[in-house]
Amino acid sequence: MRRKLALAFALVAVLSTTMVGAYGLVSTLGQAEARIDTEYATQSLIIAQDIKAALHRVEEDVIFLSRTPPIQGIVRARDGQGRDELEGSTYQMWVERMQMIFEAMMRTTGTYVQLRYLDETGNELVRVDYDGQQTRRIPPEELQNKSDRYYFTETMKLATGQVYASPLDLNRERGQIEAPFKPTIRYATPVFDPQGRRRGMVIINVLATPILQTGLTLPGEGQAT
Repeated sequence: MRRKLALAFALVAVLSTTMVGAYGLVSTLGQAEARIDTEYATQSLIIAQDIKAALHRVEEDVIFLSRTPPIQGIVRARDGQGRDELEGSTYQMWVERMQMIFEAMMRTTGTYVQLRYLDETGNELVRVDYDGQQTRRIPPEELQNKSDRYYFTETMKLATGQVYASPLDLNRERGQIEAPFKPTIRYATPVFDPQGRRRGMVIINVLATPILQTGLTLPGEGQAT
């Protein structure tokens, strides 16, 4: 009888210890899961803030470009049959100055794949492309008309200082989706002359791939353990 009682007490003790251990394991796993969820939420917030700040800089850049002297110089030269009577510069001189500004900004940011100035009828007047390594000034014979593109019609409805941000889509050239694919977001703002007449728009094509590749990492992921 004493043996049976001892065995019963031993069994109760083992079961109690096992239950306590199991509870501790479940509790630890729950805490770890909560910590990971918190880490993900924190990283997501940081990434969202970074993306918002980056896109806000694009807005500032497109406004800045629309107010640089070459824009109004081009407007005056167009009105003056190829010559800006105010500054004495030719249309081509103003175009080249705008191209230089475009190139400098593209090399600085690294994510702007196209910078353009379009006139009020949708014709590209100045355009510079960037492939991540080199910039290319698009010659007059390769410039296109974009009057049928949604971003042109939407931007031309805006007032001074307003900015249009397009949905994310794939870049098109001459009506065809460009290959390799370039996920693109466009920021554009209208241009006005001193008389308040619409004289086109400045537009930035932003490569969205870096944004799409942004990911979250688990705490300690990629580190030696």
